[in-house]
Amino acid sequence: PLSHQAAELLKRDPKKYLETASEWTRRYA
Repeated sequence: PLSHQAAELLKRDPKKYLETASEWTRRYA
């Protein structure tokens, strides 16, 4: 589900995606 959500966000708002991706990386890494 998370990767699907990320793909949708990447299409809609790449800049927000980058922020969110780094946030997820910190949280789950």
